Amino acid sequence: MRNEAISKFNDKVIKEALQQVDSAKMAKTLAAKIEKEMIASFDTMIDNNFDFEYWLAEELQNKETVAGKAFQKAMGGIAKRMADAI
Repeated sequence: MRNEAISKFNDKVIKEALQQVDSAKMAKTLAAKIEKEMIASFDTMIDNNFDFEYWLAEELQNKETVAGKAFQKAMGGIAKRMADAI
């Protein structure tokens, strides 16, 4: 009985706490922080002479990455259509 009362009280406290959270404000704050960190990361990569061309080529040529799998699938489809057209 005591555990049940504690559990009900705990549920009530959590419910009231969640009702007081301003989720729209929280989302805006988090989005602003994410944007700021993305810009800082991008600037750091530029400052460190990050080679996007090399990175992209590596991603597309690697059959283990998501990008590589998608690229291989797309190239297979293109090759099939070209062969069918001939």
